[in-house]
Formats: sequence, structure tokens, C-alpha cells
Amino acid sequence: MSDFKRGTLASVMLVGQSILNKLIGLVSTLILARVLLPEDFGIVAIATIAIGFFQILSNTGSLQYLLRKEEVNDSEINTSFTINLLIRGGLCFCMSAASFLFADWYDDERLILLIIALSSVFFVQTLESPGIVYLKRAQNYGKIVKLNVTSKVFAVTVSVFVALIYESYWALVAGQAISALISSLGSYFIIPYRPQLELSNAKKQWVFSGWIIPQAILGFFRTQLDTILVSSTFGKSELGSYHTMKYFAFMPSAYLIIPISETFLVELRKAKIDHRYFCNQFNASLILVLLLAIPICGFFFKFHEDIIRILLGENWLKYSELLAALSMLIPASSIFHHCCRTIIVHNKPKHILFYEIVSFTLLYGTLFFIGLDNLLFFTYARGSIENIMCLLFLVYVSCRYTSFLNVIKLFFGILVVTSCSYISYYLVDQLPYLLFPLIFDFLIKSMCFFLLFYIFIVTLHILFLRKLSDWLYLESLVFRFVKPIIVKFVR
Repeated sequence: MSDFKRGTLASVMLVGQSILNKLIGLVSTLILARVLLPEDFGIVAIATIAIGFFQILSNTGSLQYLLRKEEVNDSEINTSFTINLLIRGGLCFCMSAASFLFADWYDDERLILLIIALSSVFFVQTLESPGIVYLKRAQNYGKIVKLNVTSKVFAVTVSVFVALIYESYWALVAGQAISALISSLGSYFIIPYRPQLELSNAKKQWVFSGWIIPQAILGFFRTQLDTILVSSTFGKSELGSYHTMKYFAFMPSAYLIIPISETFLVELRKAKIDHRYFCNQFNASLILVLLLAIPICGFFFKFHEDIIRILLGENWLKYSELLAALSMLIPASSIFHHCCRTIIVHNKPKHILFYEIVSFTLLYGTLFFIGLDNLLFFTYARGSIENIMCLLFLVYVSCRYTSFLNVIKLFFGILVVTSCSYISYYLVDQLPYLLFPLIFDFLIKSMCFFLLFYIFIVTLHILFLRKLSDWLYLESLVFRFVKPIIVKFVR
């Protein structure tokens, strides 16, 4: 099988997995939101933030290091596993010890057991077989997808079962525990690899990780400090609502956009030997991602009330506009990850660290100046600033690794995609309320929105855009992507 077909099949599998996970997760959230209170989501959000910080401290970038190398061996994989085991084992102990401090800070003793339980889940995740790297390098995601979907199904089943019986926030913890246990145990069945404790390549990997860890720490605070500020300023109900809306806003990125673009790291590494080919690959891969990210952002803007009313119920409706504001982070996240992939391909992780330092300072310096008196205004400001900084980051990365002309072509493409999304939003907004139940009215208008958007894009592409090399290359990618899928189904 050719590299492209293998990459195509990998993308299809990852997207399929993400869609299934999204549907399963939505069913879980739909049930849990009606059984549990926003306060329950709030206390779990506090514990999750605490655990998230320690998880970031353990992010050595080992996966990126192993994926970007031309060749890897067992010694390097064992070294990566050993480094992660030592660091994360120590952090789990620190997390458990720090649980008393968090309980005192938030004046809630329930956080002690909650953080200890989540830290145990975190350690179980560390025991996953490092041999999974071999499957990812070969873009052989079939077994990985089956394992992930299986763990998700069991996790949701357990969460819902515990929630219905006990009506407790421990339902959320139980689901995470089951998912971690099945994923870790199952990883040793899908690939016959048994790790050994080894540190022979630790120095080489640490040269790479030395830039990744501080970048990850700053990245964590850049993406989570807003939640920390909300937890310190408002009650647990507001925190639970903000955290839940943020979860919904990040679902498209986590379950659709990032999986689609995951294989781009390998493709960009192959393309960098030819500058012209790399420029086309750089533009086309970002535009392809934004063809999903931007209309989804517009969709959340348009239908935030209907989405929350249908999924979570009337009790959550007053927080629905937070979903619209947080959806602004979807295109920003897509652009940021694209820039990071490009920088990692060129082995310059320190540039990501510099960006995190500058963006963190500008973002929260501005937000502290604005203040937290109004949660909704704070959220809109956070999304707007994030998008501006990511666009500036894109300008820098594009100029450094492609060309100024390529930057102009890229931003023209972004303008086209954004304009088509806005026009579709405006046209659907003019439609009258249909005499159907809410869910059918929502589905009809949703389909109209996305249908109009892609009709505009295809029409402009046929008439004008395909004259540009990056859009013509994007067209060839789409055809090459679709052809093996059609052939596979026909057979």
C-alpha cells in the first residue's frame, strides 16, 4: 500500500473513531447533565484542572519525538517508556499529597479523595504499551481505533450506571477509570511488545523534551487559566457550566479536526525536501482543516441555544451563549496546531516555547486588565485575543518556512472560507421558524447552513480558486482521498 493510501486510511479510521466517540460522549453527557447538577460538574472540573497541571508536567513530548524521527528502535521506545514512568509515578505521589492543599483552598474536603482517585487513573494511563508507537508510525490505526472505541463504550456505560443509581459526581470518575484500565490492558493485546526499563537514549530525548515541557506548562496555563479564574471568582455552578460549555466547544477539535490533521505531521516531514511541494502541502492542509473549523464555529454561533436546549435541557439554557463565545477557540486551535506541526517537522521546538511565553503574557495581561466582572464579556474577549495571536503566529511560521507570497495566498484562502461561512450564517438567520418540533427545525436549519457553505466553496473553487496552485493541490488531495474510499466500498 502506498504512503498516501496508508495515510488516507489512517485519517478515515481516526475520523471514524472520533465520530463514534463523539456520539457516545454526547449520549453520556445528555444523560449525566439531566441526572447530575452543574455543581457536580464544577467540583470535578476543579479536580480535573489540578490533575491536568500535573499531566502537563509529565508531557515529555516523547510521542512527537518518536514520530518525527526517520527511524526508531526498541531502545529508544523503552527509554521513552521509562522516562514517562519515572516522571509520572513521582507526579502521582505529588498530586495525592497536594490534594489537601486544593481542599483547603476551595474549602471542600471532597476534593481530597477525588484528586487521589484521578491521580490513580492518571498512573494507570502511564502503563499503556509503548509499542503503540510502531502502529502509529506505520499509520496502522485499525487496532488502536477498536481499542479506543471499546474503552469509550465501557466508560460511558459505567458512568451512566453509577449516575442513575447514586446521582453522584463519582459517576464521572468511574467512567475515566474504566476507560484508562481497558486502554492500558488492551494495548498489550493489540501489539506483541513488552517494554523494558532502559535509559540509554535519555540524553538525546531530553534535548527535545527540554523545550517541550516548559512549552506544555505555558500552554496549559494559556488554555486553562481562564477556568482557574472562573473557579476562583464564581460559584461551582458557574464553574461547572463554563467547564461544560468549554468541553462542548472543544469537541469538534478533539474528535474531528485534530484526528484528521494528525497524519499531517508525517506528510509534512516527507514534503519538506521539496520547497514548492511543502508550500502547497502547508497551505492545503491548513485550508482543509479550516473548511471544517470555521463553519463549525459559525454553526455554534447560530444554534447555541438550540444545541444546549436539546442536549442539556432548560436548566443550562442561561449559559448557552458561553458556548458561542468559546467556539471562537475552534479555528484558533486549528491554526495553532498546524503551526506547531510545522515547527516540530523542522526540529525547532523552542519557537513554540517562545510563542507560549509571548501569547500567555499578552492574553492574560489583557484579560486581567479587562477584569472578571462579566463572565460572558470575559469569554468573548478571551476568544478574540486567542484568534489574533494565532493568526500572528501563522504569519511568522508561514514567512519563515514558506514565503511571503505563500502567506498572501494562504490568508486569501482563509478570507474566502470565513466569508462563505458568514454568508451562510446570514442566509440561514433569515429563515422563519418552521412549524416542526424543535429538534426537526434544528436539523433542517443545520443542514441548510452546511449545505450552503459547501455549495459556495465548491462554486468558487470551480470558477476561480482552482487557478491557484495551493487550491489546485487541495483538489488533488481531495480526489486522492476520496478515490480509495469509493473503491473500497465498491469492492
